[in-house]
Amino acid sequence: MLIVENSQAVGQMVAVYLAERCGRKSQVVRTLAQARAALEAREPGWFAAVVNLELPDAADEEIVALTLAHGVPTVVLTGTFSEVKRRRILRHDIVDYCLKGKTGIEALVRVIDRLQKNPSLKVLLVDDDAASRAHHMSLLQSQRFEVLQAARGGAALELYREQREIALVLLALSNRAEALGLVAELRELATPDELGIIALSTAAAPHAAAEHLKAGASDFLAKPFEKEEYFCRVYSCIDRVDSMRHIKQLAFTDGLTGVANRLAFFRQVPPQLSEAREGRTHAAVGLISIDQLNAINDRHGYRAGDQVLASVARCLLRSLGPDALCARFAGQQFSVFLRHASPAALTKLFERARSSVERSTVSHEGQTLTVTVSCGVIACEADESLDGYLNRADAALEEAETAGGNCVVVRA
Repeated sequence: MLIVENSQAVGQMVAVYLAERCGRKSQVVRTLAQARAALEAREPGWFAAVVNLELPDAADEEIVALTLAHGVPTVVLTGTFSEVKRRRILRHDIVDYCLKGKTGIEALVRVIDRLQKNPSLKVLLVDDDAASRAHHMSLLQSQRFEVLQAARGGAALELYREQREIALVLLALSNRAEALGLVAELRELATPDELGIIALSTAAAPHAAAEHLKAGASDFLAKPFEKEEYFCRVYSCIDRVDSMRHIKQLAFTDGLTGVANRLAFFRQVPPQLSEAREGRTHAAVGLISIDQLNAINDRHGYRAGDQVLASVARCLLRSLGPDALCARFAGQQFSVFLRHASPAALTKLFERARSSVERSTVSHEGQTLTVTVSCGVIACEADESLDGYLNRADAALEEAETAGGNCVVVRA
């Protein structure tokens, strides 16, 4: 973060807040000349800039023009506010503006937090007017959203079917029937908690707001619109969808290790298993158990055992790769589902995971703990249920543990 603030005390306070609340390191400078030097020395390594308009060597918007010219998302921090200043500020493609003081700094933290989240959020812009579409693109990209675009309703619907992670659709089609039809079709595919839809239309259109809202839109915005109101409505929809996604993620995540939980495993694997069968691709199910975890709990306490569980989970995620669904199955056991892993590759893959755990260490109260794991793996070659594969993986795991642990048993 680059903080450009004529008051050293305010600049340092902002830097502390952003470090503690957003995990962002900052460099504080006090003049336009220092800001220019910092930007040129570290281009393009700045995440964002927080700037005060009134600097010792610049009392207008020169600092905003400078940071934006370097492609740095910019937030204005101001001690005074008036309608004239607001309009001056909003002439530029800034992210937002905040007032100084505790309330304003809290608002600034929320803005920076949004900038950190926004690149992972997809927005679909549907607009049949090229100039209008370019304007919306500029607005949304100033907030660091990933923006997809379509000029027709059919193309937009196809994009959403292909990329269901889209969080918001901004709909500005001039054809009323096409716009209402797209809203209705999108709403059949996703609830308001899963997808926000903001319809934009001219203020002169009679009953436009009611028509779009009844068709399923989350919100309506009449054109022409104020930029601030535009983003307030965008974030209102985005925040709702993002909050629901977070709640669902918590429901399917093991709180201790951060991997998927048992519920997620039984929810996600059956359809993937069916797809693998239909596509005649390889798949595998594995059970991995930490050897002697109860002994660690008894000797060092349950906090040590929790650290071991978290460490093993990290090792499994690293060694099994992004294609593996790894879940905390029960107690000291993890379950794994793998797509596109041939039977011949399974032993090597799970040996890598076993070896990774064996080499890892956990530091607890000045002591270094080491653990091993046993693995039972089944290549999903037969036409069998998930429960059947898990039962056979459990038998293979028992075989590995009976052999003394710290080994891998793979069965077809």
